[in-house]
Amino acid sequence: MHPEIHDIEQHMLLVMVEGSRDRTHMHPSKREALIPVVGSARYEIFNHAGTKVDSHVLGEQGLRYVSSPVGVYHRLVLTDEVFAFWEVALGPFTEDSTVPAPWETAKQI
Repeated sequence: MHPEIHDIEQHMLLVMVEGSRDRTHMHPSKREALIPVVGSARYEIFNHAGTKVDSHVLGEQGLRYVSSPVGVYHRLVLTDEVFAFWEVALGPFTEDSTVPAPWETAKQI
């Protein structure tokens, strides 16, 4: 919902459906704000060793907003059949703006 992929401010309506996976990742130089629209998901935060350090329900009866800190590994885990959320982040999106968690392998996602 932003005119260009290189725009400084990125607005996206994202939808996860049953079977969707959000690989654990972090953003080394930007924050992202997530605002649930439909359904719910669990927002999980990990330390750099891969240990889960926090978890919150996002949407429905849970949090209505979450902001991912710079350099913190996180992921969404679907808890409903559909989870739609509004994401706002600084752009542009480049190959190095999202870093996958080194402890996850392709078989785990």
